[in-house]
Order: sequence, then structure tokens, then C-alpha cells
Amino acid sequence: MTVDAEGITLIGIVVPVLNEAALLPRALDAIAAARQEFERESMCRVRLVIVDDGSTDDSARIARSRPDVEVIASRHRGVGSARAAGAAHLLAGARPTQTWIASTDGDSAVPAEWLSVHHAAATSGAEVLVGQIEPDPADLTPRQLRRWRSLNPPTTEPVYIHGANLGIRGDVYLRSGGFQAASSDEDVLLVDALRHQGSRIRGTDQAPVLTSGRVRGRAPDGFARYVREELG
Repeated sequence: MTVDAEGITLIGIVVPVLNEAALLPRALDAIAAARQEFERESMCRVRLVIVDDGSTDDSARIARSRPDVEVIASRHRGVGSARAAGAAHLLAGARPTQTWIASTDGDSAVPAEWLSVHHAAATSGAEVLVGQIEPDPADLTPRQLRRWRSLNPPTTEPVYIHGANLGIRGDVYLRSGGFQAASSDEDVLLVDALRHQGSRIRGTDQAPVLTSGRVRGRAPDGFARYVREELG
């Protein structure tokens, strides 16, 4: 077992969930696999917070049935408020300078190395990590998938911002004002605020997160709208 670089002692994973009973088991399985992979190599503690954003299906029950999962309810409907509630829950009683908030979604599946990639960035000077996503090929036609890849090539520049693959150190998050109470683009708004305050933002093409390519999503102007309007 290696000893962690000085600084980050906790990675907190925040997952907002709204009626994701069909896809949430896949998301939880993927996070569990990533935790297992990471914890074999690191002494850093990991917490997973599922934020139920008013689900009317079995999402909350599914989350509560899993070990080592903290389930809270968002007081205000909307993905921005849900992510903010999860971050606040993680940071309560924690040391913000030693906490890394890793954000993903209930319709997504992180790869096994996801936590290791975030941790490596956090302990090597990054204050923010902007990761990439990959739509589930099962949800797209071959033409749509080709168009996605032409519009979103792998890059180490922090240009494609997705709440499904975003990390930020706790103290930097708090200084930025955190996730806004927006129904969509809360991830973009946060990174814009972080850029404005001069945060050290790093992009990565490692560990892209598999994300649903559905055309009817939970956020009105979220990724589903992009799939519907930009990929045809």
C-alpha cells in the first residue's frame, strides 16, 4: 500500500439522482468497483453521497440497499441544488483543504481508474479537474457516435465541462460559492466562477465516464438536449 501525498485525506463522491431506478444499479456497481480499485492502492478515505432529488420511483430504496452509501434528500428540486446539497453534506465537519469533491451522475458509469485519476490530480497541484464523458454506444446510432467523437475529441484542455466527471478541492469549492441552484448548466457556471477566481484548473482525457445517451433527460437543458439537438 502506498502512502498518500500530503493534503487530500477524503474523496467525497456526489451523485444527484432523480428517477434513475433503471440506471442507478449500474452507476452504483461502477462506483463500487472504482472504490475497490482505489482503496487497494491508497489510504485516502472515500465517501459516497446519493442526493435524492424528489424521485417517485425506487431510486432512494436502491441506493439505501447498498453498503457504504449515504442517502440524503435535496430540499429544492433541481440538479444544481442537489449537487450543492451533496457537497455541503460532505464538507460538514470535514477539512475543506483536505477534501476532494468528485461529481458524477446517476445515469453514468465511472471507469475503475476514475478515483485514482482524480486523486492523482488533487495531490499533484490541481484544484479543479475537468474530465470527459462518453455517451453509451447502445443509446446512439453509429452516425451519432461518429458525430459525437468528431465534436468532442480527447483533450487534456479543460474545455468540455460535465457534472458527470468533475472534481474540485473543498476549500476552492467554498470560495467559488459552490453549485448554483440552476436546473441545468450548474457545472459550467461553477467552472466559470472558478476560472474567474484564478483556480488551478486541469483537464484530462483519462478515465472518461460512460453516460446515458438518452434524448429525454432529467435536466431540461442537460446532456439529453445536446444529444437530441446536436447529434440528431
